[in-house]
Amino acid sequence: MKSFPIQHLFLLGILSAATGSLFAVPPPGHPSTDESLDMLKLPETTHLPYQGQVLEAINSNGYTYIQVQIEMGHKKLWLAAPRVELKKGQFIRFPSGTLIKNFYSRLLQRTFDGVIFVRTIDILPEQA
Repeated sequence: MKSFPIQHLFLLGILSAATGSLFAVPPPGHPSTDESLDMLKLPETTHLPYQGQVLEAINSNGYTYIQVQIEMGHKKLWLAAPRVELKKGQFIRFPSGTLIKNFYSRLLQRTFDGVIFVRTIDILPEQA
């Protein structure tokens, strides 16, 4: 999907902090996580067509970055969702989102090849 530079600035403002700590409060006037997701024009959805297994989860400000392995084709990708507690090995479902390529998080001091921002995820019950 097409992304706009101003949205990148808002997201960087939310995800970054001058202190370098892993959890920081955005400066006054910066949008909340929900407001940022609205700026990305992510649809409100209850349809979660994709499923995968959590390989890694990193909490940062209002987001959780989730590396997930998609069951079909064993493809790995990164998601960014509103903050949630996840464990390696859990299965999640998630909707389509907005891909931002070469996303740099100053807070994490890391560049992701691509991050798909999603509005929600659903944690599936543990597999027997």
